[in-house]
Amino acid sequence: MSDLLDKLPPVYCQKWEKSLELWESSKFHSDVNLSLPLSKSDLIYLRSKIVKEESDGEDV
Repeated sequence: MSDLLDKLPPVYCQKWEKSLELWESSKFHSDVNLSLPLSKSDLIYLRSKIVKEESDGEDV
C-alpha cells in the first residue's frame, strides 16, 4: 500500500494518508462514517496503471 501511495500525486497522497489516520483513530467508534478519498476501484485502476508504466519502462 505504501508503494502505491508513493506514486500518487501529492494531493491525493496527503488526502489518503490523512483519511487513513482518521480512520485508524476512529475505527473503534462505529458511529463515525469516514469517506476515503479514493475508492477500492480507484486503487485497483491506479495499481494497474503503475504496473503498466513500470513494465513499459523496463522495455526501454
